Amino acid sequence: MIYKRSYQSETDKEKIIKEMHTEGKFLREIQQLIDGKFLVFEDVSADDLRLNTLESQNALYKAQIQANSDRTDFHEDLIADLAMRVYE
Repeated sequence: MIYKRSYQSETDKEKIIKEMHTEGKFLREIQQLIDGKFLVFEDVSADDLRLNTLESQNALYKAQIQANSDRTDFHEDLIADLAMRVYE
């Protein structure tokens, strides 16, 4: 979940960051827009998101490697069977 808090001064900014951090929120970005200054927080750190993405990609790659290995084994068995039939 994303949380957006406005601030006026650097003191407010630091206070909000400390408060949100104690609540388990991580600073995602600092926005300085025409209509104000904002701190954007989220429940999960960017590193955790990156780690989750990499772990899911890794699981996918492992499954693809296993599928390729199984396919290679099948082809090897098929070639061996065909060779046995040709040389009978």
